[in-house]
This record gives sequence, C-alpha cells and structure tokens, in this order.
Amino acid sequence: MAKTEHSTCPVHNLERDYNPFVDPQLNDPFPVWALARSESPVFHSDVLDAWVVSRYRDIVEVLRNPGVFGSVAARKMFARDCPEADAILAELPPLEVTNPLASEPPIHTKLRRYLQPAFMPQRVAAWESNLSGIAHSIIDTFESRGHGDFHADYAYRYPLVVVCRLIGLPAEYQDQVKEWASMRVDLRNADLDPEQQLVAARAQIDYYEFTLDLVTQRRTNPGDDLLSWIIQDSDSSDDPLTDAQLASQATSLLTAGHETTSYWLTITMRRLLQNRELWAAMAADAATRNAVLEEALRLDGPVQSIWRKTKTEVELGGVTIPAGARVSVVLASGNLDAEKFEAPEEFRLDRANATHHVTFGRGIHTCVGAGIARLEGRVSLEALATRLPKLRLASDGGGLTFKSSATQRIPQQLFVEWM
Repeated sequence: MAKTEHSTCPVHNLERDYNPFVDPQLNDPFPVWALARSESPVFHSDVLDAWVVSRYRDIVEVLRNPGVFGSVAARKMFARDCPEADAILAELPPLEVTNPLASEPPIHTKLRRYLQPAFMPQRVAAWESNLSGIAHSIIDTFESRGHGDFHADYAYRYPLVVVCRLIGLPAEYQDQVKEWASMRVDLRNADLDPEQQLVAARAQIDYYEFTLDLVTQRRTNPGDDLLSWIIQDSDSSDDPLTDAQLASQATSLLTAGHETTSYWLTITMRRLLQNRELWAAMAADAATRNAVLEEALRLDGPVQSIWRKTKTEVELGGVTIPAGARVSVVLASGNLDAEKFEAPEEFRLDRANATHHVTFGRGIHTCVGAGIARLEGRVSLEALATRLPKLRLASDGGGLTFKSSATQRIPQQLFVEWM
C-alpha cells in the first residue's frame, strides 16, 4: 500500500522550534511528530506554552486519567490580549458548566447523560438512507461541471447539511451557522488579532442567542430531531438541564457536528486520489470502501491535538510536568506511533488494529458523535466512488493548504477533476 511522503524535518530544538502555526509544520507536521516520538515524546513548547505529548501510550494514559489531566475551559487559547473581546465573551455562560468537553464530573456526567441516547447505534443506523440521499443530492449540484474545489463543493456542504437536518434546522440558516462555527473554532485555536477577536466574540453572542431561541422553539413545537429528543429527555427527568446548558448542547452539536468531518473528508480525498489504484479499487468494490474508512481515520484524523491541564504535578514519559500546566495531546502523532501500529505511515487495508486509533479520543471525553461521523464517512466514500469513479486531483496536485491552527488540521481547498 501507499506510503506517505513527507519533507525532512528542519527542527533542531523541539522546545524552541516546535510551531504548528506556520510552515513547514503547518502543512506537513508529520516529520516533527516523528522526531518528537523518537527523541523527546514529552517536551515543553515555548510557542504553545504547553507540554506536548506525542507517543501513543502516553496519550492514552492522559486521556484515561481525568483526575490528573483535567479539561481546559477556554474560549480562546492563543489569541493576543484583547480586554474588549474578553468582556464580550464573559457575557456567555461559563463553559465548565455548559460544555461537555470543557466540564468535569459530575457536571460532565450530567451533560453527557442526555447526549448519549441520541447517538445510540440504532438511532445512527436509521439515518443511513437519509445521509445517502443528502450525499447524492449534493453531488447532483456539481457533477456535470467536471471539475471543482472538492472542499467547497462537497466536504464543506455535506456534513453541514447533515447536522442541520439532525438538529432540525431549516436550510436557510446553514451558511450563517457555518460562519458562526468557523469563528468559534478560530477564536479558540488561532492567533487572532484584537479586531478579529472582537468580530468573533460578537458572533459568539449571536450564536448563543440563536441556539437559545432554538431551544425555546423546540420545547414549544418539538419535532423528530436530535435537539427535540434531548430537550424532552431532560425536561422529563429529575435533574433537567438549564436552558443555557441546552443551548450550549445545540451550539456544540452544530459546530463539532460538521467542522471536523468537513476537514477529514478533504484531507482523506487528497490521500486517496494520490493513489489512483486505491481509488479505482474502492470505486469497484464496496468491501474495500469499508476497509478504507478506519485506516483513513487513523492517518488523517482532523483533530491534531486536544488540550488538558494538570491538576497536580505528574510524571509522564519520564518527564515531570508541574501542576497547572497546559498539555497538548497530539492525537494525530499517536496514530502514527510504530510502537502501536506496524509500518504506521503505510495505508494498509488489512491492518488488524486499525480501529485502535485515538482519532475520537479515549475515556470520559470520547467523541459522542463517533458513530455518526463514521457513517457520514462511509456514505460519502460510497457515493463519491460510485458517482465519480474518474475523480482525480487537478493538474497542480490539488493545491491543498491548511489554515493556521495548533488544534485542528483545517484544509482550505482541494481542486479536482472527474471527466
């Protein structure tokens, strides 16, 4: 199977030179992760002001130990000081009591309690025909053109339509939700200047008020949608969620429910089209498509790093991390650890432990939407391979570049042809 080609690593001092915000690490982070795994699996990054964890077994230890490695409740992590934006963001309910990813037990347990039933396997499976219909309807809009930007034409649109349908959100709000969600991601993960922060902060107020109103609408006129189920389950319980918590659930679902899948589809398509034999085999054989999914999730997971904060001093990988330190848990590096995966840079359809990747996390914060994300990926591969068997990268190689982020791999475009 194909092996990924990467540039050589120019880093000489990880503590000083590790910088996922800029090239060459932005567009090709694999060499620096390999260097870290082999020479310094746990190190402090001056740029991130965080301890970076790059090896699979250390990553799993962090994720399974929330008593020591706690959540990071922050609406912005790397943006420069901007008191005006901070004052606006302070008007929002605290993340640690409204957001499952930013909260700790017992609040985290309560927030997850109403999310998990909505993503039970039988409910996810029931959506397969709907997801397939959405995929084919989107392909209908550009198939006759013969060329385009895969990210804009399909990967951007498909998961956005899916999550809005799941939530029961009318189509006319989709582009607005996308804009709000993108600003939410940028505010947390990018180095925005003060003016950009102000715009993004005001947008978060609008986003929250929108979802708060959506909760009121669904409570008054419930539908057969995920948000209505959560509200009904909560309102009928002895320990219901507050309206702020319900609005935050809606915001998180709308954002996380499409952003990462959009990134993954674009990055994965680039990899598959770099190996035309693999694409041809997948177009001809459904069983091959199923095998491709997990290996693509392992190699091209869209979440580069997740964040934790130490509650006490702790030793990890032979290194002492002080209490109160920020920790960058590089999931994408762990998925390439040769200690866990044989020939990890190769795309192997017969890999016995491909599902052992940490793309969806581990422990209490494991991605609750992993099932629907897998289904979206499988449905997309099937629809695209069936409808566009001649799909190939444009003559310039697709022109894939990434937006600056230390948390997610955010592709900008991918130019393709299919006639």
